[in-house]
Amino acid sequence: MRLFLLQLLGLVRPYRARFAVGVLASVLAGLAEPLLLVTVRFVLDVLFPGTDVSALDKALASAPVWLRDWLAGLHGGPAVTGGLPPAPLLVLVVMTIPGVMFLRGLLNYLNVYLLSWVAVRVVADLRTRLFGHLLHQPLGFFHRTSTGELLSRITNDTAALQGSVTSSFGVLVKDPVTLVSLLGYLLWQDARLTLMVLIVFPVCVVPVAIYSRKVRQSSAQIQTHLAELASTIH
Repeated sequence: MRLFLLQLLGLVRPYRARFAVGVLASVLAGLAEPLLLVTVRFVLDVLFPGTDVSALDKALASAPVWLRDWLAGLHGGPAVTGGLPPAPLLVLVVMTIPGVMFLRGLLNYLNVYLLSWVAVRVVADLRTRLFGHLLHQPLGFFHRTSTGELLSRITNDTAALQGSVTSSFGVLVKDPVTLVSLLGYLLWQDARLTLMVLIVFPVCVVPVAIYSRKVRQSSAQIQTHLAELASTIH
């Protein structure tokens, strides 16, 4: 797996700028998931305060002076309200939820678009190199290998690689960031309950690992059968 990723990175090198931005978007998209959770919790605490000091007042107490002055000028009163905020400030707080959702959607779009852009060009380069390699093979090679199988290797196998660049790198970057950040948030909220869940978590991973292994074996068999099908059709 490590060798495969290194070879894949070698193919990606000509497009490293867009690839780097796509990976960065994956990291930020992974952080946007827990950010949405925190934002929803914050808005609910502002709308339904359970203590004398609202969540907004706690946040504004540690906010920069310029932000408090701007919010005070927004509704013509003090930024720290001591209860439900005025209507303009309340609308601004509620609008943070669609704002974070828009940010998450934008980051996910950039992640998928940029990695797909890189994947399409990597596959095009690889197909060109494969075709050039075939042109320099001796006649005995073409007697041993059917045309259908060669066509399948150039089209189907490289198409599978395109999916690897698009999805694998996005998953390898985004999902661990999301998992670690959500885990940190849950530990901050309730460490004891989170640790109890982590004890059971490895048991849930076992069937996923078994299923993933079977999927990899089936994927390899699918590519072999596609080559046989192309050979038969030819």
